[in-house]
Formats: sequence, structure tokens, C-alpha cells
Amino acid sequence: NNNNSSSSSSMPQPVVIPIVTQLAGEMGNQLSYMVHGFALSWMLEDEYNISSRVILRHQEHNKWKGARQTMVQCFPNLRHLDFEEGNTPEFDTRRIQQQEWLGKKYHNKLTESQVQCYSEDCFKQQLDLIQHIVTNQIYFNN
Repeated sequence: NNNNSSSSSSMPQPVVIPIVTQLAGEMGNQLSYMVHGFALSWMLEDEYNISSRVILRHQEHNKWKGARQTMVQCFPNLRHLDFEEGNTPEFDTRRIQQQEWLGKKYHNKLTESQVQCYSEDCFKQQLDLIQHIVTNQIYFNN
């Protein structure tokens, strides 16, 4: 029995890709960004067998607070979400690391396309890019 427990503890843990969703603007914009982040997460799992989780990060502007209050009033099922999970010094450090280890090309494709990616082709390109990064281990593994 000890052999089985030690061998299972030495097995590598699966990588869970964080999908950081930057919230900005009023309620409609925030909902759009969240839908995009959750859709990426679900499609990565369904189509690529890549585990991920959405982390929300609000803008550093008071405008988001009113929009968040309205959003959770209108959509009570969103009340459990942590709208500030990505607003930490650790996240800021990791974002800088991501820019360094992914390189400007990959980093910009991932971060800028979230706001500008509305077509199916664009969404598919983003999913393919994430798969490429994970498959080729082009990420910080610490």
C-alpha cells in the first residue's frame, strides 16, 4: 500500500491554465468580457482537453464598482464570483513574467484579442494559440 501511495504522489499534476479576464466599462462590457473568458475555458476543455479556470480582474477605476453592483443585482447567479481575484501584486508580477516568457508576439495575441475577438475564426485562432503554448510548454512552470 505504501508503494501505491508514493507512486501516485509522484505523478505530475495536470496543468490548469488561468484565463485572466480583465473587466472594464459598464455592465454590458463586463458581461461580454466574462462570457469570452468562460467560453475560452469551456472550449479549451471540450475541444482540446486542456483544463483552465477563469480569474476576474477589475479595472483600477471606480466605474467598475457601480457596474458590478448592477450586474449582481440583475444576475444573482454571478454573486459568487470573485471580481478582485486577479487584482493582486502576485498577478502583476506574473503578468510581467508572462510577457517575458511568452514573448511580445504571443502575449499581445492573447491579451489584445480578448477585447477584439468576436468572430468564430478569431476565437479559434486564440484557442489554437493557447493549445500551442501548452503543448510546447511555452509557459512559466514554477
